Formats: sequence, structure tokens, C-alpha cells
Amino acid sequence: GNWNVFKKDPKQLKLGSDKSFAPVLDCWERGMKNWNVMRSDAANEGGLPSSSTKAREELEESKQEGSGAIFIMTHGAIGQCMLLLALGLSIEMYGKSRKYSFDNCECIEIEWADGDEHSTRWRRVHPVATKWECTSASQQMASGGLSCSR
Repeated sequence: GNWNVFKKDPKQLKLGSDKSFAPVLDCWERGMKNWNVMRSDAANEGGLPSSSTKAREELEESKQEGSGAIFIMTHGAIGQCMLLLALGLSIEMYGKSRKYSFDNCECIEIEWADGDEHSTRWRRVHPVATKWECTSASQQMASGGLSCSR
């Protein structure tokens, strides 16, 4: 049934009476759109209109303090898709490794250099903090070049 399809190849799962809804593909597309909007807004100095002088001043002050963070609250499926996308990994990795899972109520910190296509490093911060991991090492692990356990 559906569970076996999901465990074997999550992106192939189709739901609904006409089997037209693919939840993992939907989450992947929404995750990609989320990153595109957030990164576009960040590149445009927060996407603030020029008439918003006070907000722009606060944004500039936060940049000087080194706070360019964006907080995202999401459920596990979109969180996992967004993490995989940030790391430059394919949808084929969805559900394949506990290392890249994203549990509900979990917090992950992702660092992104200006202009880079993918993040530079990432770590879990809640419920258990982990050390920073380089995106390139995650890419090597996903391609079978390195092995690790979470």
C-alpha cells in the first residue's frame, strides 16, 4: 500500500481519490519556493519598501550586530526538504537518511554566504545541539563518499 511506496521511494507516493496529489513533491516545490523568496528578500535588504525608513534603519543595525538570521517554523516534511535544498542535495535523499530528517519541534541553523547557491554549513540546535557540519561534507556523504551516523 501507500506505506510501502513511501518507504521505498517517497516522491512516488500519490494520494487522493484520483491519486493526483504527491505530498513529497509538493513539499519539495514549496521548500524551493520558500528559499527563493527568503533569499531574494535577503538580497534586497529584507525586501523593505524604501518608504520604510525606521524598518530599514533597524535592519541595518541588526546587520552591523551580525544578526542576519531568519527564523522558519515548519513541519518535518517541508523542513527536511528545505534542509536538503539548502545543502544542495537531491529529492532522492528525502527519507533515505536519518541524518537529514527534520523532526517536528526541531531547530536547525543554516549558514549561507551572500551569493552562494547552497549553504556553507549547518547544525542542529534543538532539542540536542550538534557541531557545525560543512555543506560539502554533507554532499560527499550523500553521494557515498563519506559515511557517518547521527
